[in-house]
Amino acid sequence: MDVMIVRKIQIPWNAEAGFGAITWDGETVLNKTLIRQLGLAKIEIDESISQTKKIIQERLRKFRKGKPMPDMKDKVVIIVDDGVASGFTMLAAARSARKRKPRR
Repeated sequence: MDVMIVRKIQIPWNAEAGFGAITWDGETVLNKTLIRQLGLAKIEIDESISQTKKIIQERLRKFRKGKPMPDMKDKVVIIVDDGVASGFTMLAAARSARKRKPRR
């Protein structure tokens, strides 16, 4: 068992809601429909992404302590999320895991 660091990209004026997610390895998934509906400017998007990447780096230091991610090649990978809301953190995690060629 191990931990994958994934974080929602927070809406600037609502820290409880997100418009996408980023993984420890930079996999980024954006909810483009929501971004349009909210009228987020590129600078707001970029700033939220930058803040999210900083949080991910802090969590990597705290939880992984420099330890590399385990090899997932040809293994069964089960991804668990502590609270799926929009599904973007889970989607980002699955995409990152898939890049590592698991068996399932």
